[in-house]
Parts: sequence; structure tokens; C-alpha cells
Amino acid sequence: MGDLNRARDGSVISRRIVCNKEGYRKSHRYQQKQNLGTSAAERKRRHRAVTRVGCKAKVGFTRQKSGRWVVKSLVKEHTHPLAAATQLQDQRSMGTRVYQIPAADERIRQLSDELLMERKRSASLRGYVDQLLNHIEEHTEGLTRKIQHIVEKVKMIDSEGKNSSKDS
Repeated sequence: MGDLNRARDGSVISRRIVCNKEGYRKSHRYQQKQNLGTSAAERKRRHRAVTRVGCKAKVGFTRQKSGRWVVKSLVKEHTHPLAAATQLQDQRSMGTRVYQIPAADERIRQLSDELLMERKRSASLRGYVDQLLNHIEEHTEGLTRKIQHIVEKVKMIDSEGKNSSKDS
């Protein structure tokens, strides 16, 4: 799960969720004792499979004063190959038992699908806004030309008026 921070009242105010392969396994005492020349019984312990590979993938959330949760940080790069949930095996037994997709994972998939749809909708709306801004810019340029033409006509009429008043 990663880390979490709590307010003084005990409520969670921030949380960091990390990949299950984040970091590296801590060195255990029996491994340290092997280096010091311990008994043969301790040296025959079976080593566990490597599960931590230093993955940097994580997401951090912070709760705002309004109560809304906001994504604070997001690192999507996994440093290891990903497996589909239906391909994962129980690492304790190394048997063929297949994990079921938990309800939380299903909810994450649903939210990811919704996010993708919102991104597509946002891109579509961005296209409409760009078209509208281009239309406004063209209209503004047309109005600027018309106003400039009117200003030139007024200056011409004004200069004609001054010339006729000098002649009289």
C-alpha cells in the first residue's frame, strides 16, 4: 500500500500507493549470520524468490480542505514486465491457483475506462474551442479592417474639411 499520513483527529489526509515490487528486500538476520559462519542448520534455509525489483511506479493522493482527494504525484513506469491478473500465481505455493480480480481492481479498471472516455471528450471539446477561437479571431480581424477603413475615411473627410475652410 505504501505510506499514509493522518491528521490529529486520526483521519487520513494523504496516501501513497506503490507497486508491490517497489524497493528491495531487507537483508534478514539469517543471511547476515551465514556470512559470520553460523551452524549448518541455519545455512540450509531455503531462500525465497525475488519479489522486489526496485520498481518506481507509484501514485500519491492528498485530501484537500474541501474533502476532495487530488492526485499529488504519479509515476507510471514499471521496471519489470507486467502480468495480467489472470496470469498471476500464488507465490507461496508456486502452484497453479489463479487469483481472482478483487472488487477494488475491477473498480480501478472501471475508473480507468471512465478516465479514458473523459480524456476523449476533453479532446473533442478542445477541438470545438479551437474552432470557436479561430472563428472569433477571423471575425476580429474583419472588424479591425472595417474600423481601419472607417478611420481612414474620417481622416480623409476631416482633411477635406480643413482644406475647404482654408480656401474660404
